Amino acid sequence: MNPPTVTEAASGFVSIDEVAAVMERLSSADSARLAQLARLRCLGAVGLEWQDLLHEAFIRVLDGRRRWPRDVPFVAFIAQSMRSIASETRQADMVEFGALTEHEFGDDHGTVNVVARTDITPEREMAGRQMLIEIEALFAEDAIGLSVLEGLARGDSAGEVQAQLGLDPTTYASTLRRIRRRLTNYLLPTEA
Repeated sequence: MNPPTVTEAASGFVSIDEVAAVMERLSSADSARLAQLARLRCLGAVGLEWQDLLHEAFIRVLDGRRRWPRDVPFVAFIAQSMRSIASETRQADMVEFGALTEHEFGDDHGTVNVVARTDITPEREMAGRQMLIEIEALFAEDAIGLSVLEGLARGDSAGEVQAQLGLDPTTYASTLRRIRRRLTNYLLPTEA
């Protein structure tokens, strides 16, 4: 392994050789965590498989397109890279499927971008409704969790949800962790 160059060390970024060494020594727990995160990030991205997303994140850091800051843990850095790549993919999908269009709102309002799904089929709509029913059933015994989810679905901010439900920041954070765990177990059941 080559030592980091002066530029890499001074810039606060990990060298490509160091990245490769970290990837070779990645623990099975970290590998499993990254796989789970990749699966979650692929939701809603047409044709993007979790393995491809994870590999693309690795490739981008190894070829220098993404640089790993020394003060960021590797798993967190790769997770953020996957988030960015999946977001780029979804954005490209929206353009490809014609979901991003410009719409005129008259003289005083100017032009705005309107996001409209044009590829919704009756089957996809039924599947979406069924998923909502199943998610509501997941939280049937957790009124606070369901209320937080509903607030977030409306687009309310964290502060607005906390105020509406009378939650302090700690209880709100705990509720979000509980929601995340339940949804993760629902969407990505562990293999026996």
